[in-house]
Amino acid sequence: MNVFLHQAPSSDVEAFLNFCSESNLYEKAEDVKLPASGGPPVQLIAEPSEGLACTASAECTYCVKNVEVMQRHGRTKHGASGLREIRYRPCLVQRIFTAVGNSYFEIGANVVSCVRPDLKATLKASFLPTFDVPLVVPADTERERTPLVRCMGWDRFAPEIRMDRAQRRAADEIKKKHTPDEHGGLLIRLAVAIEDHMTKASTILDGHPHRLTLSKILLHGDAIPRDQDTHWRPVSNDNTEYPNFMIQLIRNIVRIHLGFPLNFSFSLSTLQTECLQGLLAILQDDGSTPRKRMVAYHELAWSLVDSDPTFELSG
Repeated sequence: MNVFLHQAPSSDVEAFLNFCSESNLYEKAEDVKLPASGGPPVQLIAEPSEGLACTASAECTYCVKNVEVMQRHGRTKHGASGLREIRYRPCLVQRIFTAVGNSYFEIGANVVSCVRPDLKATLKASFLPTFDVPLVVPADTERERTPLVRCMGWDRFAPEIRMDRAQRRAADEIKKKHTPDEHGGLLIRLAVAIEDHMTKASTILDGHPHRLTLSKILLHGDAIPRDQDTHWRPVSNDNTEYPNFMIQLIRNIVRIHLGFPLNFSFSLSTLQTECLQGLLAILQDDGSTPRKRMVAYHELAWSLVDSDPTFELSG
């Protein structure tokens, strides 16, 4: 948050803060109201742990994990003068913010062992789909368009379809109709090869511990730095969006090469075309191994980012 406020343009910061205000989002962690005492655990944060709850009055919901801090609370808030006057009991507590004082809250012991739904999965399945908002939001300014988007122009390709939830859903259903035997199983093998490449990328990339990302290529060309810098980050193994993006990108290149033209095209150089043909030959070979297919994809991927002056991209 602090990084965003310091680095983002002032207009973006103002728009963001206005959105937080209109959506009743707290700007400061200190202003966030803690969950009611004795309720169920909060998911997606640290699990409940042993703590102490103040019993000096029925209205006090103060919780903490340290006896000395509880004693100080009893003296300052309830006027206790001796240790015997400081009243508290053991309980289970959670904490949302580690840098905010008095941020512990009590968890009801009778609900901890119960089966709880997966909050993240529930939100994705039931809450988010209820919002009738565009799935693709166009950039307000040219500055907001990434180098890759400006190069490919994908954000300006059929925007009326991409921004309509019903048409997007229909397009997804059409894409699901791809079968393993389509093009002799070539597209399925292609997806597996790309996924294998992402998994083994640190070994393939000359022992480099970070995944190959297009942002590095757009920034550095063929002079990719071997040490991590502030311009790019490794792709997590939990990141499924980037591998899926690469699968769709290469599938489109393959489809065009196989004679199924799209509304945009890739003009490959001679070397890139040779690498593509080599990959297709290996994918179509039932006797080729998964490793051989992965290496062939690797050669194509590197040919696409090679600084070849004959490479052109047409829309």
